[in-house]
Amino acid sequence: MKQKSILTLVLAIFLATTLTTCQMEINEIEYPPLFVEPFITAQPASKSYYPGEYTASTPLVVEHDGWLDEDGTLSYQWYTFTDLAAYVKAGGIGTPIDGATTATYTPPALTTTPGARYYYYVELTNESGAVDKQSSTVRSNTAIISFNSAGAPAIPLLVQQPVDGAARFAASLNPLLVRPAVSALPADTGDFFYQWYQVGDDLTKFVVDPLTPKLEGAEKLDGEEGAWFSPDTSKLALGDHFFFVVVEHAIGRVYNPDGTLNTQGTSSYEASVPVKVSILPGLNAATPVITIQPKSGLYFAGQTIAALSVEAESPDNPDLKYQWYSNNRLATTTGEPKAIDNATGKTYTPADSGFYFVEVINEHDNVVAGGNKRATVTSHAVNVRRQTGTLPATIHSQLTLRPDIEYQYVRGYGGMEVAWANFPETFPEDTELMYNPDRLGYNILRIMLPLFNVNIDLSMDQMIRERRKHYYDNVKIVNKYGGYVAAAPWSPPKEWKSNNSINGGGKLQHEYYRQYAAYLKAFSQHMYNRGAPIYCISIQNEPNYTAGYDGCEWTPNEMRDFFVQVGTFTEGVRGYGGGSFTPRVLTMNGESANNPSINWAAIDEEKAYRHIDVFARHIYGERRKNLWGSAPEWPADYARPHVQQVDGKEIWMTEHNINSANATAYPNDSTWNYIWRFMNDIDLVMRLNNENAFVWWASKRFYSMVGDGQFTTVAGEPLARGWGLSHYSKYTIDTTRIGFDLTGTTGTGTNINYRKQADNRDLDENAVVNGAAGDMDNVTARISAYISQDGKELSVVMWTPTTTGGASGINMGTIEINMPAGFTIGSAVGVQSYKKTENENAYHEDYEVLVNNDRDKAYVTLPESRIISVKFTKE
Repeated sequence: MKQKSILTLVLAIFLATTLTTCQMEINEIEYPPLFVEPFITAQPASKSYYPGEYTASTPLVVEHDGWLDEDGTLSYQWYTFTDLAAYVKAGGIGTPIDGATTATYTPPALTTTPGARYYYYVELTNESGAVDKQSSTVRSNTAIISFNSAGAPAIPLLVQQPVDGAARFAASLNPLLVRPAVSALPADTGDFFYQWYQVGDDLTKFVVDPLTPKLEGAEKLDGEEGAWFSPDTSKLALGDHFFFVVVEHAIGRVYNPDGTLNTQGTSSYEASVPVKVSILPGLNAATPVITIQPKSGLYFAGQTIAALSVEAESPDNPDLKYQWYSNNRLATTTGEPKAIDNATGKTYTPADSGFYFVEVINEHDNVVAGGNKRATVTSHAVNVRRQTGTLPATIHSQLTLRPDIEYQYVRGYGGMEVAWANFPETFPEDTELMYNPDRLGYNILRIMLPLFNVNIDLSMDQMIRERRKHYYDNVKIVNKYGGYVAAAPWSPPKEWKSNNSINGGGKLQHEYYRQYAAYLKAFSQHMYNRGAPIYCISIQNEPNYTAGYDGCEWTPNEMRDFFVQVGTFTEGVRGYGGGSFTPRVLTMNGESANNPSINWAAIDEEKAYRHIDVFARHIYGERRKNLWGSAPEWPADYARPHVQQVDGKEIWMTEHNINSANATAYPNDSTWNYIWRFMNDIDLVMRLNNENAFVWWASKRFYSMVGDGQFTTVAGEPLARGWGLSHYSKYTIDTTRIGFDLTGTTGTGTNINYRKQADNRDLDENAVVNGAAGDMDNVTARISAYISQDGKELSVVMWTPTTTGGASGINMGTIEINMPAGFTIGSAVGVQSYKKTENENAYHEDYEVLVNNDRDKAYVTLPESRIISVKFTKE
């Protein structure tokens, strides 16, 4: 990122996309000695023997590389058990072994009966007198020594076993994970299969047969047949619960032609040590979840208005309550909402046109002392409209929606919270303004990682204390509204870089790749632990730009080699996005500046490519060059030219900024006429480059979406650009962009012939609509269309830009929008933004979309310098 400071200007700026920079200073604070939690770098290893192989026990060893004398004195205690049922009945505790108090333990001679198992683990305790804390203990994985049957596949070795966990009732829990392997014997081929179980309430019936998967007193969890499993804590009673997984090593199992599994072949099994999941009382009543939203409705004269209805559920209370509201606008938190008397059921029938929503209420006492006993959720606002307007007499053009022509999936839109000290702080009320669907409705927030030292927990604590006390709160707000949080590091810790500085001009040294991957994973876990989980994390901001502030350079091969070496480094840390938890935080490449060709080496190498979930780039400089289909300079020796969203991977544009580049002109950036440079930027990314997300630089700035109090803006107030982006966020999130045909004339008589080309490009022969130049001052009219994932909603966003002086706009006149075959309009809503007078703008003013009696056509009048967005819901 080229840091955008308005205080330091560079006279050599000659491109609109080139920005100013300044160097950051980081205050270093000396911390007192810290207690070091014990850790394990190498776990005791399981071992499986065939008859005749076992002569004497191999020592079990636990390692903790990097432990220093000043970290404290470690003590050890080994434990054992031989019966899983007895282990569970004892509460998940083995028997301590007398005298086994070092890092190495050699079991005694063992009985080699086929199917026999012996279980061992060790606890490490740090008893440090250096700080004011007595001790802390960590427990190793359980090593299993097992004995195979002659001729059978090797019993799986559980290299990583599930670990104990705890969660509040209905709260999230990190997934339970198992990773198997087999001993290195030539005969050990085949596949692994998994089945998870829950130990029953009656522990006296819990029996595991060591030779077969026969189980008693355990419940098979249908559908849980993967290497990881996340218990649904909302369906577990308070108290302790035990789970385990049976791993099958099978040789000769194949799938039948009908897709069913042929169970022939030979197998061996291993059951993981049951882990304890403790469910604690809820801190608060659980927020209800609306499963079926009320629906807007369009009615003509004489038609009866149908009842509105809602369906909702809560994990901790089936007896929910309801309250319906009316409002003077299509919103729930703004306008003048009023509770409707006696409207307290799941359904409500409006008497006439209006805007309505319902509040769903969960009230109960099953929470800890002092917890909130009441939680609520509000439905979407709906528009119940009886059409009274007259259809237009003059139609200038016909726009026919084409869902048969599909472009990219649209993930969403948003901006960044910049954590540098010289940027304004984003407050929770700012985030509410931007990410509440009733207001601006964005759904992607980009955040920065702090850079103070190699311990991310300490770095975060310092950043929160000194600069950004609302950091977690802002992430939680985005998650609350079903959004996505993307984290980006500007540099690895300086200790791991070639220049020993957080500034650009240095590289991450290769020997620290794994430490850096662990650092990024630790940040992801840190956010999860604080109730602010993230969706994805990149490995570097702008790896192909040498910054005079926070930065780090990577070559294409270095970025490729990083992913080859560390793989999917977020495994085991749950992410959150789109309103639900994900198995892990997704990984993102280095977010390239200018030309994104730095990514081609990683894309071309399958071992790297499969570990990158999302690709990101910035559009400074070479704006039209992108990663996939329209990369004209893709080298001939690369294997993946002209691929589009391979394997479902998405491309996000995660940063751009345009401002007037001098203090005299800065007041212009928040004005109406300067909204069009910003809108052209969105159009470039989403329509011309076919990317999946648009994320602006600092979201709270005088040149951005929310004012910061500088250059005529009011701090915390939405700006013209903020309302402009909202047209996209309110109408196109979680959709697929589709094609359309447009014929006729503009409102002033210029012919329009917008059609599809053989290579699927858009073309208007008179350059009236959707110009392809991609520059920020293009004044052709813009139209884009979208369809929801279920096919029940169609949206159109249209606008008529001008120059920054307000000239050259196109009056599109009245447009007739034709629905595709089979789509009957059940409701139609719209908003518009425009300049009313020289000093007054209208932002998100409700727009009445007229519909014909057959409900297959709609009408919009679009003069110059206006944005109109409409959404149609299928009847």
